[in-house]
Amino acid sequence: QGAGRKKSARAVEQVRKKSVIELEKFTAALEQQRNENESCMGQMKKCFGMQLPVLSDELLRDVVDMFETVDADKSGEISILEATAFFQKQGKVAKQHAKAMFRQVDSDGSGSCDLGEWILFWRKQSQQSS
Repeated sequence: QGAGRKKSARAVEQVRKKSVIELEKFTAALEQQRNENESCMGQMKKCFGMQLPVLSDELLRDVVDMFETVDADKSGEISILEATAFFQKQGKVAKQHAKAMFRQVDSDGSGSCDLGEWILFWRKQSQQSS
């Protein structure tokens, strides 16, 4: 039985190590993607002469929290149906507000918005209110 425990402990340790390696790979890939996105945004700003404000840490957390609330199926994208359902819960004229939001937020015209589009929208809103 002692040998079986040692074998199980080794198997658990191997799985843990593999998980740590996979997590490190994922984190590195995520960081690379973030850097590429920032570089792309920097190039766009230069090209169009845009200077969007940086959201404060607190406001950014609120924007991300709101995105996660509206993204009911946790797919990483907000669909028009999710936006409509969210606005209905808020007591708003849902379809009209959801469509108006998508005209502004869905920058690639995909019919849904991802977190990057959502943050960009709120950065633009912050710029307009300044």
